[in-house]
Amino acid sequence: MPEAISFDEIPPLFGLSIEAPEVAMFLARHRDHRVTKPSDGDQYVIFKSLGFDLLFRQPPATPERRSPHSRVLRSVFLYREGQDRHAAFAQPPFGITFVDTRADLIARLGQPYRSSDLDVEGNPGWEKWRIADLTLHTMYDRVTMTSKVFAIGRGCDAPDLL
Repeated sequence: MPEAISFDEIPPLFGLSIEAPEVAMFLARHRDHRVTKPSDGDQYVIFKSLGFDLLFRQPPATPERRSPHSRVLRSVFLYREGQDRHAAFAQPPFGITFVDTRADLIARLGQPYRSSDLDVEGNPGWEKWRIADLTLHTMYDRVTMTSKVFAIGRGCDAPDLL
């Protein structure tokens, strides 16, 4: 099994091209991944055994040319065990875990700045927090109200992380 990575390795890559030397070095250090074919300006690097994926996306202001140089790291998705056939991401940032309930996340991170509509039981399907210069988006398991996946991106204007 590959060695777990620290989340701290990822934020310096935000905004870099999938072909940037720093990204190439990261991928060389963590070889157990698969790079998908680009689709509609998006390209994923999938690390199932390490519990995360990277999303490289064409920035909105970029002309329509689709090249690897124009796709930059937009988001990282951290998965709980078994979600989308991923292993669990070993150490999510900000002191959060995949067993934290919604109440635990609010106690740790404060009130979210955005939430989905409530279901019939009064629970949101997802919520977002701003943490320094990052945005954290979680999708809840409707049964346990714990997180299935955390999506993290740079900037507070990241409405489409998931």
